Amino acid sequence: MHFFLLFIVIFTSLPAHAATVLNAQQVQRYYDNCKRNAAAEQRLTPETQDIFCQCTARMTQQNMSMEDIKATTGNDQNARNAINKMMLTVYAPCMEFPVRDLIHAKCQADVAQTGICTCLSSNMAKYTQAQSMKLLGDILRRNPNVFDPMGAILESQEFQAEQKRITLQCLTGNLQ
Repeated sequence: MHFFLLFIVIFTSLPAHAATVLNAQQVQRYYDNCKRNAAAEQRLTPETQDIFCQCTARMTQQNMSMEDIKATTGNDQNARNAINKMMLTVYAPCMEFPVRDLIHAKCQADVAQTGICTCLSSNMAKYTQAQSMKLLGDILRRNPNVFDPMGAILESQEFQAEQKRITLQCLTGNLQ
């Protein structure tokens, strides 16, 4: 998913304010654009789009300053630092929601067994909630130029191993 790139596009058009904290109007603009772009991508349910956009809007307001956001548009180390900060503090805490949808949809396409798919997607969402910041931090230490935090986590060895473990537990009925 390319929500991260959409974030940069959304905020590069925002006017700068003297205060570093994002105001409610800027956060609302981010949320509205996030929803529009998530809907266009059509990979998440409308409910998940809303939850994800609410979460990232809240995390943006809590963790990013206008200077951070402006820095993401550069081509230097400061820009990369700001981008990585955004991935770790805005996207990582919100990834559980799209992970649930993406894994459920893929599972349904592969095996079409709702009970197993619900078990797998729910438990992988819980795992993502607990581990996304650590996983992404490790990924960024190995490759500080990652631009797709979701893809990087989903493709990581750690995530894949946990998904196999949880799949087996769901298949054997040892996990609900």
